[in-house]
Amino acid sequence: MKIHVSTLCTLSLLFAHTAYTTVNVIGTEQQYQDAVMNNANPVVVVFSATWCPACQTVKGPFEELSNEAELASISFASVDVDTLPALAKENVAQGVPTFVLIDRGVKKNSFAGALPKDSLRATIKDTLLSGTQHDDMQQPESTALPAQPRSEPVGILSSITGFIAMIFCKIKAILSGILAKIAGIFGR
Repeated sequence: MKIHVSTLCTLSLLFAHTAYTTVNVIGTEQQYQDAVMNNANPVVVVFSATWCPACQTVKGPFEELSNEAELASISFASVDVDTLPALAKENVAQGVPTFVLIDRGVKKNSFAGALPKDSLRATIKDTLLSGTQHDDMQQPESTALPAQPRSEPVGILSSITGFIAMIFCKIKAILSGILAKIAGIFGR
């Protein structure tokens, strides 16, 4: 049986979001208090928005990190800034996505932007597993939620690259289907 690349590409798109995740989606301020601030384990929280391309870019790698064995002692949570604007005002200084690293209710580090998975993993391990705090990396506190997401060249590039790859996979699948029908018509 011959499997075409386009078939694999289509299947990967269909099943891309079916992987198990251990990210706790926070929907209320009480959930945030219970799952983040009162958690005995260190917690990584991503503040994001559905309208933010960079946020969508980091969603998959963030979920993958939540399942890694070396980060098993760390809890992962996600907060939509539009669902919980008060929490966003407290934690988002420069735009979304913003990552906040918390240990026993104390903010150890925060940073904005779409980091590559390896950089995000290294920062999480360095901050939450080594017991060190990096004040030099922490963003300034702000009470104002930005109206628009911060321009992130890396995040935008990742979003565009992912989108283009998805489009090519779909085009390839469509063209393969058309070629198969043409071959069927002409008996090849």
